[in-house]
Amino acid sequence: MNGTIIKIYETKINDKVYNNATCGEVVEYLKGKGIVVKTSDGSLIISSAKPENKKQMSGVDLINGKFLKIGEKLC
Repeated sequence: MNGTIIKIYETKINDKVYNNATCGEVVEYLKGKGIVVKTSDGSLIISSAKPENKKQMSGVDLINGKFLKIGEKLC
């Protein structure tokens, strides 16, 4: 993430498990919902977040603005 801070405001539990990814990795975009991130025992959908120096936005806007790319690590 190149040192950029993203504050996460709202997430939803995702039922899908991504065995080939590492914890904290962006694994998928869900159209109309948000960005999916792998967790230690499953995954979460980021449905609202605030990138550094930007306004708070929906998960769909995060996808459209390409703030987080698939394969990128959040930690």
